[in-house]
Amino acid sequence: MGKMSETDILAAAFSTLSQPVLAVRKALIVYMNLPAAELVGRNMTGSPASMLLPAHILNTQAERFVSTAVIGGK
Repeated sequence: MGKMSETDILAAAFSTLSQPVLAVRKALIVYMNLPAAELVGRNMTGSPASMLLPAHILNTQAERFVSTAVIGGK
C-alpha cells in the first residue's frame, strides 16, 4: 500500500463524523467533510478559508491548532 496523501488521512479521520469539519493550510481549505459541505451548500476545498472563517481564527500565530467557529449562523 502506498503512502496516503494528506487528503486521504483527513478523510479517514473525519469522514464518518456527523459534525462539520474542515481543515485549513496556508489560508486555503484543504478538506471538508460532507456535513461541512452541506452546511455551506457546496464543497469549498481549494477556496480561501477567509470565505468561511473569521479573521481571529485565521490570523493566529500558532503553527497548528484546533478551533470551533460559527458558519452561516450555525
